[in-house]
Amino acid sequence: MKRTGKSQLIDDRRRALLRLEQRYNELQDAKRDLPVIPLDKPIRNGWERTFVLREDVKRSKDGPFFLSILAKLNNVDHCKRKDFKHKDYRTGKMKDIVQVIYDLDEKDYVKLSPQEQRHFFYTTKRIRRWHGYTEYRKVYVFDKSWMFVFKVRPSFLTHTKVTDGEIDSEIHKIAHILWDTKMALVYGLCDRGNWHYDDMYKVRDRIMENVLRKEMVNYYENGEF
Repeated sequence: MKRTGKSQLIDDRRRALLRLEQRYNELQDAKRDLPVIPLDKPIRNGWERTFVLREDVKRSKDGPFFLSILAKLNNVDHCKRKDFKHKDYRTGKMKDIVQVIYDLDEKDYVKLSPQEQRHFFYTTKRIRRWHGYTEYRKVYVFDKSWMFVFKVRPSFLTHTKVTDGEIDSEIHKIAHILWDTKMALVYGLCDRGNWHYDDMYKVRDRIMENVLRKEMVNYYENGEF
């Protein structure tokens, strides 16, 4: 039994969209690998916030010890506002940007000295991902986080990423075909209106499996073996 013209057209378009998706990923990798060059003059770019050790702890005899721990847990956040607030678009109110010191996983925890390990406790944290997926992670948490306070200072851009107009143009065109026109949704490359990579890969594998199965059936029915 041969496929109808409509079925053939749908499979061809699905395969074309899959090739576009593969090309899109290749372009994103090429864009990511473009070099970074230094600027002639640094450009002011908002504010940056990091953690520092409290002055009273820093002046104590254990100051260098806790500074070495902070170096393993510290992180930097950036914001256009000095007060590090953002607008909650559901309520319209300004809220503080949450920033906390890092937790350690098992492989980083075992690298600590026995003296450092005594200041961490083992727990399970619930983490909500951006697409709604909830994950539970087992981590080691520092037990004296009150020792660390925020320090805000001006942020400057010292390097810039090299841009490629041809790569950016092709990425924009492919993104328009896949998402702006909803072709990926129409031909089953994602289950919902928003783009979800997990769903896309599952559906894509199922589509390719069905296409290959149909091709194999036609292959034997037509006696091409």
